[in-house]
Amino acid sequence: MGERVRKALGQFDDRGRLIRWPAKFSVQKLVLWVLWTRFDAKRPYAEGEVNAVLKAANLFSDHATLRRELVNHRLLARKSDCSEYRKLPARPDDEARALIAACRSRIRDA
Repeated sequence: MGERVRKALGQFDDRGRLIRWPAKFSVQKLVLWVLWTRFDAKRPYAEGEVNAVLKAANLFSDHATLRRELVNHRLLARKSDCSEYRKLPARPDDEARALIAACRSRIRDA
């Protein structure tokens, strides 16, 4: 496991919730992939549903930043009026896949 993946993993608690928004952009990008996995690609989400998923996924109470960053990084798409969000098809790189696997393993072992 690489150093950046280790740093990103440290941003999550044992239940897979994001403890804080990382300062480093490279770590931010990685943690967004874990949040991306919490959405189902087969269905649209209302903004309130996206907020509920993200509120459950973090401990620092800033779901709006997480929602905006998921859109900015093209992991979620939204209609211009914010009435509908969709998980975008994306392919995590090796670091992101390693982090996703490590988070899943940590949750399973907890």
